[in-house]
Amino acid sequence: VVRVGRPVEAAATWATVPARAKPRTEVRERIASQVTSIVGAAAQVGAAVVDPFRILTPDQLWLVYTRVPDVRSAIDSIVRRIATWRFTLEPEGVDIDDPDYDAALEAIAVAGRFLAAPNANGETWQELVAKVVTDLLVYEHGVIEEVYDRTEASAVLIPPPAGSPEGSQPERLPARLPVRGAKLAELVAINGASVEPITGRNGSIYGYTQNLYSTMGPSANPAQAVIMGRDQIVSLSLFPNTSGRRSPLIETLVNEIVSIMRASEYSMASLDADEIPPGVLVLSGLAGPAAVAAKADFQNLKGKDQKIRVITNPDPKSGGGATWVEFRRTPKDLAMIDIVKEIRRTIWRIFGVMPIEMGAS
Repeated sequence: VVRVGRPVEAAATWATVPARAKPRTEVRERIASQVTSIVGAAAQVGAAVVDPFRILTPDQLWLVYTRVPDVRSAIDSIVRRIATWRFTLEPEGVDIDDPDYDAALEAIAVAGRFLAAPNANGETWQELVAKVVTDLLVYEHGVIEEVYDRTEASAVLIPPPAGSPEGSQPERLPARLPVRGAKLAELVAINGASVEPITGRNGSIYGYTQNLYSTMGPSANPAQAVIMGRDQIVSLSLFPNTSGRRSPLIETLVNEIVSIMRASEYSMASLDADEIPPGVLVLSGLAGPAAVAAKADFQNLKGKDQKIRVITNPDPKSGGGATWVEFRRTPKDLAMIDIVKEIRRTIWRIFGVMPIEMGAS
């Protein structure tokens, strides 16, 4: 019997592995898909339902992670801390004088070799953990598939729902399940946003389904669903609750993230070398259709201060010519700097990272 010892945080990296782990060559039968195209929306396959009350789709959550610097930095900081922890395997319940001590050491050696290269992709344990923790922080769901060396065609049985007629048969969802005596061959991280539990009316979990959504729309094709048993999936939730709904941290920060992105866009426009300072161009002696077109242009460019605004004057006696009336920055534009700082701190607080980790003193 082996147990994982208390993780000790150390300045370790993936490079601390002596050599690149060699791909495992055992017979294996992966069930889940490693590449999924997810266009989020409510979908039902068997008894598994994707929560329709979510604010952002999985694709949008991932886009926020890759495009917003503070979100990316906070998540990557946590992932680095966890994925680079050193771990040890120690015998439990036996000491050096126990006759089973040598057998325990051999079991530890076997487990250590397996964790050094947990799948045929040649990934290290640190890389596997990095994938799962990233999914936990982005999607609020991390999933590892337990791949066995032998599976067979079978079915996941779902009891009839409440109110079904007497004698109703359980629903049979086709699946490939491990046979008796099958050995664990791989641990593979799969997209946490694509996997949902199959539950009965009392909340019991009977299996898991991976829904592969069509790229043409939000509807799921039941024929593309992959059904797996309870023993084939390690399902991790960052903040489990009794509502049965996931609540990714990024969804809590929707307003703040939009503000950060808008502030960045505004800043870049203001720093553009070709920027036209806020103001109004007054054209004297212009009227008729030309004036109407100029006014329409003025309305369409509302809020885009890097564009030219035009005002016309139909009075031919005005003398003609053009005049530039410059606008000055308002105090609210300057106050936005402090607002953005507080928004960034809100993002750090939600992810539980220290300001010094994000480069702030």
